[in-house]
Amino acid sequence: MAKRKHNGSLFDERIIVNDLSSSAGEAYQRLQVNVDLASIDSKLKVIGITSSTKSEGKSTTIVNLANIYARKNKKVCVIDLDLRRPSLHYFFKKPNDVGLVDYVLGEIDKEHVVKHSEEGIDFINTGKHTPFPAQVLESKNLMDLIEYLKGIYDFVLLDCPPILVSADTTIISKFTDGFIFVVKTNSTVKDALGDSLEALRNCGANIIGAVMTDVPSGRGTDYYGYGYYKY
Repeated sequence: MAKRKHNGSLFDERIIVNDLSSSAGEAYQRLQVNVDLASIDSKLKVIGITSSTKSEGKSTTIVNLANIYARKNKKVCVIDLDLRRPSLHYFFKKPNDVGLVDYVLGEIDKEHVVKHSEEGIDFINTGKHTPFPAQVLESKNLMDLIEYLKGIYDFVLLDCPPILVSADTTIISKFTDGFIFVVKTNSTVKDALGDSLEALRNCGANIIGAVMTDVPSGRGTDYYGYGYYKY
């Protein structure tokens, strides 16, 4: 499993946390509770997660949020919409062969685009590379797929591209009920954060909260800490 340095400590990337009593497990459970609280007044079923730039922890956050829901017997499906830099398949140790792009092109049907993980999480990887991600995201086939999934899942979680990398996330905002914004401690530039939030507001996105990743947990060199903030 890949590891990298962070403030002098090592931490794993692309992991699914199974120990819910750990600092990471507790943090993800708090995130799940906060998302549920945000959904009390208006049901949030399709939730996107994004960040300003790459490597801020959005994919790790969305997969582990899905894991908490699955362990609480909620039906959840995660879709990798980061067509330029897909990563969802790494978490579930599956090949990124056929997937969303193949479905949009009409090469596979709805029943075969969804894959199943050992953790009880259903997911859709990107599949075939496309040089035209915006066309995929704007397609009627994708809209139809989202509507189909809303009918059979409690939550549809969208792993979106970083907002400042491309305009793709502003397209995705058209079919989301809410967004969670991921900010990496001591990494996300303040101006980038401001520009990202402004871009989301300008496209009418409902920002339900922010997650701070790599927050020191206070347990030695453990950097799995997460903080959730209502927007």
